[in-house]
Amino acid sequence: MILAAKIGAGVAIAALALLLLDRFALWLERHDLLYYRHKKPTSSPAGNMLRALQAIYEPDKQYVIEVLQQQHVSEQHAADPLDDDEEEEEEEDPEVNPG
Repeated sequence: MILAAKIGAGVAIAALALLLLDRFALWLERHDLLYYRHKKPTSSPAGNMLRALQAIYEPDKQYVIEVLQQQHVSEQHAADPLDDDEEEEEEEDPEVNPG
């Protein structure tokens, strides 16, 4: 009877520890410190290594990848026209020097 109670208590403590660990990992994920359940990384070290090998053996495909990346960046700039306007306004405003 005492052994069953100890085993039950051990299982309960282990379950509680796993629950707390899960909640801590979700908190880290919300603060962009960990990829856990909801957010997935955009690339992996193995993928980066294979991409480098592909660039060596197939340079024509590397060119296509670079063009696609440039298009992606230009699409992002086109999607945020306010950011470009604000930067231009900041450049046009002269600095005021008191005195």
